[in-house]
Amino acid sequence: MDKKLLTLILMSIIAAGCLNGDTSGEVGDYGVEIAEFSTTDSQIVPGQNSQIILRLENYQEQNIDIENISLYNTHFLDVTENGCTPEGELSAAEQGSPSQMECRWTVSTEEEHIEGYDSRNVPVQLDLTYDSVLETPEPLQVQYMPFEDIEETEQQTTTFSNNEIDFTVDLRQPVSEQGTPAYISITDTGEGQVESNYDISSDQQSFSDCEGEQDHYLGEDIEFDCNVEPERTEERVENTFFSVSYKYSQSPSLNIEVVNR
Repeated sequence: MDKKLLTLILMSIIAAGCLNGDTSGEVGDYGVEIAEFSTTDSQIVPGQNSQIILRLENYQEQNIDIENISLYNTHFLDVTENGCTPEGELSAAEQGSPSQMECRWTVSTEEEHIEGYDSRNVPVQLDLTYDSVLETPEPLQVQYMPFEDIEETEQQTTTFSNNEIDFTVDLRQPVSEQGTPAYISITDTGEGQVESNYDISSDQQSFSDCEGEQDHYLGEDIEFDCNVEPERTEERVENTFFSVSYKYSQSPSLNIEVVNR
């Protein structure tokens, strides 16, 4: 077969083969989602109890360690923790369904805190911090070819997302034994924020220069380049999976109104 035609066929396969990992609505496409953060009674009087309910869903196919779940900005409310089920860790999603964790708090207040007021609002906030990870659900398909056989190359960009971060790899293909630079960016896209550096790993030795810890500063995206260096020179299409680990936090709020009797 003509080498130019073979190159075009291989590049067409790559272009058609799940280059964009940003699908939606399936296990593996999301991180940890706050499915519910609500109260049984958003308006209470002194001496009345209300329940605050938190329900988390883990769409990742690995366990998620929860570092902290707590309420703050509770002001004059009395808060009793009723615990979480299960505690400490969100199990991995299984058989197409996310795992769940439910936490509850009981809140109330005393008459003295509402004296002189018709009502007072308390914007209760959640502090949720956990170890998260983006594991690419589809492979980055990379075409390798001996240098003397390459007649033309094409710049290709692939983005993977878990609704917390976007992970983008941009490189020119086919890749010869001389290697090529890969341009990688990570963008914080979720409703929460990244609280740590990123730790990147891949399952192919060709991308070893792209692995390791990358500094992250709060509110900023990161961009860096690294070298893709194939170990073998024969023509092939190689599937590469990536894992990006980081700490993530979410802080939604809900309002509780305390009304004077």
